[in-house]
Amino acid sequence: MKPSALIRLAMACIVLCSVVLFSCEQVPTVSSTNAQVPLAGANAQFVKAVATDTGIVARDKLITFYSGLNNPYFIAGAENESYLYLEAKAAKYVPPANKQRTPLNISLVIDRSGSMAGDKIDYVRRAANFVVDNLGSEDVFSIVIYDDAIETLVSPGKLQDKNSVKNKINGISSRGSTNLCGGMMEGYEQVKKTYKSGYVNRVLLLTDGLANQGIVDPERIMQIARNMNLEHGITISTFGVGADFNENLLTGIAEYGSGNYYFIGSPDEIPRIFERELKGLLAVVAQNMKLTITLEQTVTVRQMFGYKYEQSGNTITIAFRDVYSEETKAVLLKVVVPGNAQATVALTATLEYDDATDAFKHKVLETTSIVTATTDRAMQEKFYSERVVQQVTLFESNDMLESAMKAVDDGKYEEAREYVSRNDSYLKKQFESITPTEELLKQDSVNTKYKEKIVDVESMNEYDKKMMQKGEKSSNYEIRKKK
Repeated sequence: MKPSALIRLAMACIVLCSVVLFSCEQVPTVSSTNAQVPLAGANAQFVKAVATDTGIVARDKLITFYSGLNNPYFIAGAENESYLYLEAKAAKYVPPANKQRTPLNISLVIDRSGSMAGDKIDYVRRAANFVVDNLGSEDVFSIVIYDDAIETLVSPGKLQDKNSVKNKINGISSRGSTNLCGGMMEGYEQVKKTYKSGYVNRVLLLTDGLANQGIVDPERIMQIARNMNLEHGITISTFGVGADFNENLLTGIAEYGSGNYYFIGSPDEIPRIFERELKGLLAVVAQNMKLTITLEQTVTVRQMFGYKYEQSGNTITIAFRDVYSEETKAVLLKVVVPGNAQATVALTATLEYDDATDAFKHKVLETTSIVTATTDRAMQEKFYSERVVQQVTLFESNDMLESAMKAVDDGKYEEAREYVSRNDSYLKKQFESITPTEELLKQDSVNTKYKEKIVDVESMNEYDKKMMQKGEKSSNYEIRKKK
């Protein structure tokens, strides 16, 4: 039975949360690397949290921070799973005509291996020229091209002569094999040379093939992206073209690198996808966004959905970095509350960022959600947040579909079919007690389509199987990232 408005309102009153917002005119910085982290100063403004019938909401200009529990109770004396849903959402922002937008420091890293010949390299040239055309006088730009050799085609700097740069772009030709990691590292190096706080410091990596030269181990390549993000504040977005690149690697690079991943099924989509990425880069709302979750010592993490995270003791951190107009960053944390926990258990979440629309003032929003022990199972079943349960359903279903896709990658086709069938049953059961949202219906549709496609997956030719996997993984990724 769905919770009534009265029950949900009562639940909101039970959950104790507090929010503090700091606004600093001048903030010192400390850092051992290029990635400087502002410290909250003494000039603090306090904003009260707003309790709703689904959780707690805090709003500061263009950022809305939501925190909600699936249930404010746990059963005393038994091991319990609890879910905490956290969402940072940016409102629509169009920089005023009289105000300079956040400048870019980007390196475009282009695969020019032999497989890029023909339409692919032609559309890449068009996309690169589009980027050049849309850069402003304060933007810093570089181009790295790679096959088995690495070459910096355009050194980092402000574009004084766009026509000269475009002539170099139009001269890019395909050849050789694929040193993907070498190209990526050179792109990072170019951005690092001209790193500036207050700029969007990002690498844009495009490839159509497998890493077969230089460092080829996916784990090592993803760790490089992680380190450049956490230690130097440089993010990366990846673009995979066609059927032959490793989508798991490119997704992992983007995940650890706090950027975006794009699957480009047809070469003629390349300019449109680059336009989509650039549109975000040109409308930055917040920078250096970081989410920190602090758990009590007795609470353990079972799973984090949505983003990669770092954990030290009972503290979890997620580097969201740059947030753009109308973008949503969301995570779902599944924790275990032991039976011997104290009467109340606190889950504290802190969202901090530099406001790119307001002189980069440092903002901090903090919520503390309380889960209370009870022996009354009927009461626990009565009090739950439909909004959070909708998100639990979404992320659990998304994760189950990821498992099915991995099973297909591994050639375990019957196991994959079992996953999607179980997922189908799970969604149908959940929809009996919650109202399916638009994104839940989309998740259901993606699972249904995948279920139909893998009925005879064994008989698919290799090209069709690769394209199916890339397309469906991309759809699942976009739902998970709320694109």
